[in-house]
Amino acid sequence: MHPPHTFDLRDCQRLIALAEHRSFAAAARALELSQPALTRAIQALERRLGTPVFVRSSAGVQPTDVGLVLLERARDLLARASEIDAAIGRAGSMRGVELNLAFGPYPAAMLLEQALVQFCAAAPDVAVRTFVGDWADVLQRVRTGQADLAVLELSLAVDDPLLETQRLREHPAHWVVRRGHPLDRGRDAGLAEIVEHRIVAATRMPPRVLEPLLRARGANGASTNQVPWLVHPDLMMNVRLAKALDLITALPLRLVRDELAAGTLVAIGHEPWMRTQFGIAFPRRPRSSAATAFAEVLAEVDARFEDEPSKGGSPALRGVAGPARTARKSRRRA
Repeated sequence: MHPPHTFDLRDCQRLIALAEHRSFAAAARALELSQPALTRAIQALERRLGTPVFVRSSAGVQPTDVGLVLLERARDLLARASEIDAAIGRAGSMRGVELNLAFGPYPAAMLLEQALVQFCAAAPDVAVRTFVGDWADVLQRVRTGQADLAVLELSLAVDDPLLETQRLREHPAHWVVRRGHPLDRGRDAGLAEIVEHRIVAATRMPPRVLEPLLRARGANGASTNQVPWLVHPDLMMNVRLAKALDLITALPLRLVRDELAAGTLVAIGHEPWMRTQFGIAFPRRPRSSAATAFAEVLAEVDARFEDEPSKGGSPALRGVAGPARTARKSRRRA
């Protein structure tokens, strides 16, 4: 994967000013910069992107096609930053304020990085402390007030008198194994087959997930595997362990899109109850403006999280993970 280009709020301001004034000299005056400083900043951005953002013409400075896309994004980012500034400003200066967050490992992998990028860029005076751990530990931290905000399995926190909760979107999860695993058979594996193999998870499973697996294990009779067999909080390490030890793991396919496309992983099944039920939980006390602003950012990031389409069934995923499987079938026919 390529690292993301550095693009901050100052870049947004420069792009918008240059597009509006169509002149480096006029834009520099509006930004209270020297013209050479603005020129260097735009040139540095173009070098990072590897493409021109503006061109000079008889009508003045004009954005390129790439520049038009960036301008739309820049206006959106500045608008979001203004909303966060307004929310934080309602409580006065936030300099020196500390925001304590607690996340379960799955929402952390899906949402935390982008939420931190967006929030910290807009609220640099807020010191942020994050904790990522087991659902039970995250719940304990927010119940005791150690965390100003937690993102957790909502089924563990509903009706808790010490908490206020806000539901996030549901995202489908799929069973995933390495290519060539015994369950990589070109069809969905049933739960009875799943529990015959060892499962790795990032946290202890909530009852709504654990109970159907235990029922399937009991019905199987032959399986003696603990469910889950291995618990480790790092999802990406769990993917590597699944490859090395022939384990099964479950997660939203967006997190392993590259591995699926490369053909090193394959999705082997999905049950209707295999959907995330994440929510934001707050201690039942006056809420800080920083916590409110972060929750707004988090909801926006969650709304943008893209779920991979299943293309008509988990093992089929031919539009995502098809190249290796198609090549293998071609070799068999040959």
